[in-house]
Amino acid sequence: MLFGAVLQSAFEKPLLDETLDWINVVGNGYVRLLQMIVMPLVFVSILSAIARINQTRSLGKVSVGVLSTLLITTAISAAIGIAMVHLFDVSRKD
Repeated sequence: MLFGAVLQSAFEKPLLDETLDWINVVGNGYVRLLQMIVMPLVFVSILSAIARINQTRSLGKVSVGVLSTLLITTAISAAIGIAMVHLFDVSRKD
C-alpha cells in the first residue's frame, strides 16, 4: 500500500490509469485461465469417482449427495447475491 501511495503521489493520473489498464489485462487473463481449468478438473474428478464405484446402490447415494450439495450451494450463493443487491442498492443511478 505504501508503494502504491508513493506511485500515486509521484506520477500523474493518466499515467497511472494506463498502467492499471495494462496490469488488469494480465490479471484478468490469469483469472480467466484459472476459470478455464477448473471445469475440466471437476468433471474429470467426478467421472473418476463414479468409475471407481462398483455397486449401483452406492452410485445412487453419491448422486443424491452431489445433487443436494449442488442445490444447497447454489441456493446459498443466490441468497448472498440477492442480499448484496439489496444491501448496496445496485439499481440506484447517481
